[in-house]
Amino acid sequence: MKKALKILLAAAVAVVAAGVIGLAFAWIVSRRQPVSVPELAANIVPASGAGLGSDVAAVVEIPLPLCCGVENVTVTPPPGTVCAGSPLVTWHKLRFATRNWHVKATLRPVRPGRTAEGKLQFEVRRGGDAPRVFTAKIPAFDVRETAGAEKLELASEVAVRKGFPRWTLWFLLLIPAALLLYLYLARPRKPRELTEWERAVRELADLRRKIDSGQLPPDRAFIDLVELMRRYLERRFGLPVTRRTAQEFIEIMDSCGDSLPPDSRPFFREFIEEADLVKFARAVPEKTLVDRTAAGAERFIGHTRPESEVKNV
Repeated sequence: MKKALKILLAAAVAVVAAGVIGLAFAWIVSRRQPVSVPELAANIVPASGAGLGSDVAAVVEIPLPLCCGVENVTVTPPPGTVCAGSPLVTWHKLRFATRNWHVKATLRPVRPGRTAEGKLQFEVRRGGDAPRVFTAKIPAFDVRETAGAEKLELASEVAVRKGFPRWTLWFLLLIPAALLLYLYLARPRKPRELTEWERAVRELADLRRKIDSGQLPPDRAFIDLVELMRRYLERRFGLPVTRRTAQEFIEIMDSCGDSLPPDSRPFFREFIEEADLVKFARAVPEKTLVDRTAAGAERFIGHTRPESEVKNV
């Protein structure tokens, strides 16, 4: 069940990420497109005109880049008509990097006959650029006289209704972006693998705490020190000394050239010889010998720290 939920979550994140990336790319493309509005003429609905006192809609379709918006629409109604309310601005037909803006002005005829032309003026704004003003023509249309029309009511002014405000798009983009950021920060992180030098430093520090607290007897502590140093020499310097006698250890150390600091060789000779006595002759090392050997191991590891090593202990 958990695996299925992880797969669904990963798929949802991938879909959201693809959508955000696609929308961001479309927005960038639209920023490079020129703002060009062709000569526009409103469509009259109904096309046959209207009866006296009936509403007529003047509708304009404005194709614009995705990043542009239509604002501040003003209507100059044809003579013989009045505006019935304020114009309605919405957008639809969203494509890759463009969308069509829909401006609708409602007109109400107040006298019969053929009207003259009117106009619809609007501003196009792109981001922080200065707005550009464009005009669409409202063509003339016929108004039929309606019997029984005793009183024509004029519409009062109402607030301009627009489509989705511009901040809505950014808010919709912010939600998946915040989700992706949360998932990225909450992801399980694989711990950094320690280098051989860092591992030796940590192992030696842990061993010294056990020695100082008395958790390990001197013979066991000394053997653990020997094994730690053998592992470090083999892993760090490639010297095959983990399963060697004292004599073999010394021969390998003498033949390794400049791999080891010269001043460390007397320490290792004494160290490995004492180790054989403890391991094979069952000799019990004194506490001072264990402390001296631990201090010598700490100095050696400190002297062999790589220059580029980041201390993380």
